Amino acid sequence: MTPSSFYKQLGLLSAVVIGGLVGFHQLPVFAPHQLFYGILVILFIGFCTGLFYWGKQAVKSENKHWFGQVFMLATFMKMLLSIVAILIYAVATKPTDVFFVVPFFFIYAIYTIFEVVFMTKIGRE
Repeated sequence: MTPSSFYKQLGLLSAVVIGGLVGFHQLPVFAPHQLFYGILVILFIGFCTGLFYWGKQAVKSENKHWFGQVFMLATFMKMLLSIVAILIYAVATKPTDVFFVVPFFFIYAIYTIFEVVFMTKIGRE
């Protein structure tokens, strides 16, 4: 996978995610959390970009297991980052309900599927 095709796919995916978030924001329960969702999208875009270049380096490694280890470590780090982001947001803003996590799961699932797809493509190189 070339960087240009990666960025095209990431841009298209991010446009779809943002479109979905616009739909979520039409519902009053999600509208107050727009900034949180925007920050999450930026975090996941940055995470995907970093993982792309890390994966490209790992696949060139002499250690045959390094690519798999990178993928596993990235998955763990993304989960940890997500939990920390939700906790920080919940403590800082004290939302009145827990429904604010629904769009988070939408964002998380979409970017996770994308990561699996592009890492699989990189692994085949």
